[in-house]
Amino acid sequence: MLDLDIQYPDDENGHEGEYDPTGSLPSPEQFTRWVAEAVGSVPTAMTLRLAHLHEAAQLNMKFRGKDYATNVLSFPLEFPEETGIPYIGDIVI
Repeated sequence: MLDLDIQYPDDENGHEGEYDPTGSLPSPEQFTRWVAEAVGSVPTAMTLRLAHLHEAAQLNMKFRGKDYATNVLSFPLEFPEETGIPYIGDIVI
């Protein structure tokens, strides 16, 4: 079981991003397939955030104290096993 929340970059007006089939970013189906191949049969829930350079730089500064954009930020989270919640965290690319 894979529960993948894919968040596309916000637009220039700050509105929540959506997948644009005419754009250059992979589709939700492609991302889901890639993540499913990576995690295999392990029940997994996670968020994948696609960010513009400006947002990546802001997050890198806030969480790592580095004043530049980075390719990947990960925010692991593990719930106690007895909760049965398979959420592993967030990844920003």
